[in-house]
Amino acid sequence: MPKELEQRVLLAQTDREEANRLISEYLPLIKKQVAGLHHDRADYDDMLSIAMLAFLNAIRAFDGKRGSFLSFAQLHIRSRLIDEFRKTTRAAGNVIPLFPDDEDEKLVRTADETASIKQYNREQERSALVEEIKLI
Repeated sequence: MPKELEQRVLLAQTDREEANRLISEYLPLIKKQVAGLHHDRADYDDMLSIAMLAFLNAIRAFDGKRGSFLSFAQLHIRSRLIDEFRKTTRAAGNVIPLFPDDEDEKLVRTADETASIKQYNREQERSALVEEIKLI
């Protein structure tokens, strides 16, 4: 089975249909990777999209001489998800005070604007991911 999978992966590097079949077949594995690292249900779909793209990138980057594809793909997906979590954690570093005064009100407004910009950027990234998936 592993040699057969590796042959399919090497074929999928040039055959879009085979790549799509592999993604469909291994979707439970991809979802397991997301569920293992993801705790916020609101962003699950975004993280799943990122994981699916990471799986596709693993197909494209796989070299049969270096070992098992599934191990390679799981590591690739996990690394990409961790990078994404780090990026969003860094971006969410704002603290909003509970009892704002005049000075703090400016900070709250700035934080609200920042949150809106972050939300917009996330939506743009998600749209780009959806478009990238459609092209596959």
